[in-house]
Amino acid sequence: ERFGKPVILHVVRSFDRLFALHRDIAPAMPWLVHGFRGNPALAAQILDKGMQISIGLHFNEETVRYIGASRLLIETDDTPDLTEVASRVASALGVSVQDVIAAASANASLFLKNAVVGVEKEL
Repeated sequence: ERFGKPVILHVVRSFDRLFALHRDIAPAMPWLVHGFRGNPALAAQILDKGMQISIGLHFNEETVRYIGASRLLIETDDTPDLTEVASRVASALGVSVQDVIAAASANASLFLKNAVVGVEKEL
């Protein structure tokens, strides 16, 4: 927050602590949980708190369907090939790879734009 940067987090079995910290800080900057493999209920809690989720090569298909393309971010943390991730996500959603890439690109742009807007609010 002090530096006006978004936060990208790798969280393993510590979501209660994450939620408490997020509540206490009440950040203006966006937070993103990357490499998320959890279930839809946990994804709902993260999204309801205004955080974002990024999906890599390994994910829960029910969770991806819950998140949907409108809020989905994809990553290459566990593979060098983003197209492979997009292909697996597209299969889970029943849409084209191009649709996943377009949606994820738009969502990434929005995530970064929100980071800039957060900085402008601080100024």
